Amino acid sequence: MNNGTCYLFDNLTTCDIPRNWTADCRCDYVTANPDLCEGGGYIFYTTMVSCQDPATRGLLLAGFIIWLLILFLAITVAADAFFSPNIAGIVSYLKISENIAGVTFMAFGNGAPDIFAAMASVVGSDTPKVGLAVGGLVGAGIFVTTVVVGSMMLVKPFEVMRRPLMRDICFYLFSVLFSAFVFLYSDFLYLWETVGFLVIYAIFAAVVISGRVIRQRTLKAKANRDAKGAAAVAHSLPISTVAGQLNGHPDIINALTRDDTADEEPEWNFEPILASGYFSSIANGGPAGHDRHEDDITKLPPRTQFTAVFEDLLTAVFPIDEDEWQGNLVERIFAIIKAPLILILKLTNPQAGNHWSKALAVIHCFTCPLFAVAAAQQLGMTLFDSVPQLQLWVLSLIVGIIPAILVLVFTSFHQEPRFFKPFSSFAGFLMAVFWIYSLANEVVGVLQMVGVVSGLSHEVLGLTLLAWSNSLGDLVADIAVARRGFPKMGISAAFGGPLFNLLLGVGMPFTIAVVRHGGPIPIIFSNVSKVLVAFLALSLASSLVLLLVQRFYAHRWHGAYLLALYAAFLVVTLLVELGVIFNGGPSDES
Repeated sequence: MNNGTCYLFDNLTTCDIPRNWTADCRCDYVTANPDLCEGGGYIFYTTMVSCQDPATRGLLLAGFIIWLLILFLAITVAADAFFSPNIAGIVSYLKISENIAGVTFMAFGNGAPDIFAAMASVVGSDTPKVGLAVGGLVGAGIFVTTVVVGSMMLVKPFEVMRRPLMRDICFYLFSVLFSAFVFLYSDFLYLWETVGFLVIYAIFAAVVISGRVIRQRTLKAKANRDAKGAAAVAHSLPISTVAGQLNGHPDIINALTRDDTADEEPEWNFEPILASGYFSSIANGGPAGHDRHEDDITKLPPRTQFTAVFEDLLTAVFPIDEDEWQGNLVERIFAIIKAPLILILKLTNPQAGNHWSKALAVIHCFTCPLFAVAAAQQLGMTLFDSVPQLQLWVLSLIVGIIPAILVLVFTSFHQEPRFFKPFSSFAGFLMAVFWIYSLANEVVGVLQMVGVVSGLSHEVLGLTLLAWSNSLGDLVADIAVARRGFPKMGISAAFGGPLFNLLLGVGMPFTIAVVRHGGPIPIIFSNVSKVLVAFLALSLASSLVLLLVQRFYAHRWHGAYLLALYAAFLVVTLLVELGVIFNGGPSDES
């Protein structure tokens, strides 16, 4: 490798390009090793940047950074506006209890960006990007449990919920320690280890569900006893006496008339899903406030028919939300930026909460199979290997013709079919999965390119760009919730959400990778990864101790400590990445 000489197959485990290589050597290396140097998306970002002259390379790099921001936004929109509402539709249709849905479907909806990013990092290519997955999941956990929680404490001190918060922190700390054991145990990841994460999640879900059931039964029994006692006292006294005694004690009246579950604090933050109106929309058979006239469109003149159909389609796919447009200037600009993304998603992804549009349903009959085929190929499915590409696309179009004819013949323009809500929920859920995974693959591809060009490790990219992009929304939302006087809701989600993401974000993709590999997969637990796990464990353990010392009251100095801890984490990580401390350990690329 001296004097710029390049050896194309010098390292077959990482995309490690010495800085003294010429541009031709870099291009030849990344072209010869796509599994090592690319992220598994549709675009070969590393090859495109590495095989250009310096001026063009700089322009491409800047353009791809902007593209990365668009991808992050697209994942957020797909998860919030399509994935989560369709999950809500499935929960409503299957009549799944709130207790079970809260720690399964709804938690999965909230953690979709993190989980699918980890999935794309591990199974998106033949060479798992373990460091990127671990960096994203653990880095997001550190950010949320320090910066987000600390910011809420600085906004306003508050009393925390003892039982659910202790449970979440203890399970989270145990999961982090189990992660450290798994990754330090050997240089290979075995099936029993990956399944262990899923088992811990199953135990956690069982504890949460059983705890809620017991809590609800206890509250109900207490309310019944209080009601019987009040009735007995009221029956033994004259009405005027009871009324006179209670007249000066409004707190007693409120206690007797309030809801049985008023003391039950929300343990998981599903406010975006619940506030969206999808539950009420699904239950009522259509979106709130949407009146559909029943005139038969076929009785109109042909030109008027076309206009009515076009207006109906335009209403169904219009990408700007009326409430956002009525907001301030920033909200309007953001709505305009999101509009092209929402339009594309609406044309390829059914929504459970949308009103019935026959024209859009026909379009979905063609766009859904086409995009499903493209996404399935990116997932690496071998089902279509024997079918030529052109025939595959033609076949997907033919498959769409059959349901399109059924929709045209057997459905009305203005009367929603009985099967529309459940079918759109399940189909929309599947298409949202394809969309988020495909977008996450592109994110991994861009991050891989940034790592190759800059020399930064996967872990550093994961704990910075990937973790920050997936967690900034939590920071803004939870601070807003704290300012409105509901910090308990935010701090509960700040520990329960990252715990869920860690268990499923490691358990699901690594289990798939081990099964596909046919045995244990090699991993490298770098020094940066060790710093990640150590600081996350320190954050959780110290918060647990400090909350106990403060008698479960979060003071501002606790928040300041958490922010200082995150700053120290960034400094130590930078020193380890530069080799100033812990030099000589395993490579940070994995």
